[in-house]
Amino acid sequence: VTTEFDSDPTDTVMEVAFTFEIREGGRVRIEEDQHEMGLFSVDTWVRMMERAGFAVQLRPFPAHADGRDAWLIVGVRR
Repeated sequence: VTTEFDSDPTDTVMEVAFTFEIREGGRVRIEEDQHEMGLFSVDTWVRMMERAGFAVQLRPFPAHADGRDAWLIVGVRR
């Protein structure tokens, strides 16, 4: 289950909470995890990855049936 919360709709970041129901050995346990997620431009991704020490390659990725551009961003640790 995911729950999304966007405290500022004018920025590119939102908070997402994940709840997992895990069944093991006839028992059920609940685990929760929270993430800050965002939607960023390709240029921002490349810049952040390079700052983190990755050599970055952009490869065309045909993800959209209508022909819009999409990219696979590949990072190789330097």
